[in-house]
Amino acid sequence: MASHQLVKLFVCFALSIPSWTLTCHFSTMCVNDYDVIDNQNVCMAYIHVPSGGFYFGGLIHDVKKISPTYNLTSGQDCQIKTVDNDQFYECFCFTPLCNHPYSVKEFVSRGSTLKPIYVRSSM
Repeated sequence: MASHQLVKLFVCFALSIPSWTLTCHFSTMCVNDYDVIDNQNVCMAYIHVPSGGFYFGGLIHDVKKISPTYNLTSGQDCQIKTVDNDQFYECFCFTPLCNHPYSVKEFVSRGSTLKPIYVRSSM
C-alpha cells in the first residue's frame, strides 16, 4: 500500500513541475516577429531607448545571479542599468507572458514599464 501512495505522490509532483515555470515572449530588434519560450523562471526585457534596441526573453536563472544590483523590492519592473557609460532599461516580471514586446516608443509612452495599463470603461 505504501508504494501506491508513493507513486501517487510522485505523479502529483511530476505534474506540478510545469506550473512552476513561465512562458515568456521572445523577440529581438533583428527579427520582425516574436515567439514564445517555455520553462523560464522569470520573463525579462532589455531596452535601449536612444538606439531603439530591445531584447525580450526569459531566464532560467535567478534574477540576482544575472543582475545583482536589480532591486526586487522597489516596485519597479524596469530599472535603469549602466554598462560602459551607456544606460538601458533592465526589466523583469514574474507572470506568464508579462513581457509583451512593445515598441521602444510605446515603452517610453507607458512610463518605461512592462506593467499593463488598465483603462476604465465608459459604459
